[in-house]
Amino acid sequence: MLFQKINDLLKNNPHSKIALVIRHGEKSEAAMGLLSENGKASIKEFSLKLKDLGYQVNIISSPELRCVQTANIINETLSHNENDIILSNKLGYPGLHIVNNNIYQDLYKTKKAREIFYEWKEGLHLDCLRDPKELKKLSMDFFTSLSKENCITLFISQSGTVSGIGYSLGLLDYDKDNKEWIGYLEGFFVDITNKK
Repeated sequence: MLFQKINDLLKNNPHSKIALVIRHGEKSEAAMGLLSENGKASIKEFSLKLKDLGYQVNIISSPELRCVQTANIINETLSHNENDIILSNKLGYPGLHIVNNNIYQDLYKTKKAREIFYEWKEGLHLDCLRDPKELKKLSMDFFTSLSKENCITLFISQSGTVSGIGYSLGLLDYDKDNKEWIGYLEGFFVDITNKK
């Protein structure tokens, strides 16, 4: 469904600029920081669907290891050179959504990203996380600066960054009571063709 919507946008307007933002592939519980074998297979499948669209794909990744591994698998499937991947701290370490990484890291020692997200939606943690309105503007500026016409710009990050940015743009929301959270390789896309 996601790929079909992107394809429809690009077919209807060859000047479209699409920012596709996803969470990295499934991580291994046994090997800290690495992708699982199932995760690698899922990324390959995702990559083939992306390749089937037939558009140029530019890849921007968080420097976090799982994100870089995800980017490398997608890049290899799309037959690009390693140099084609751009690493950006705006997607992680610390990320656009974080104002004070020291405070955030202390918080992250006691809570999972999803718990922090639920509390942030209620107006908490603004000492370390950006206000949603500010995050929306910074995100759109970031996506606009890197996206190109008739192209998909793929941004790969971790769950807290993707969910925070998606929420600030009004595209993602997760309910605490239903224990909802972003899945691996899930996210959202933005048509930034006429955004300034």
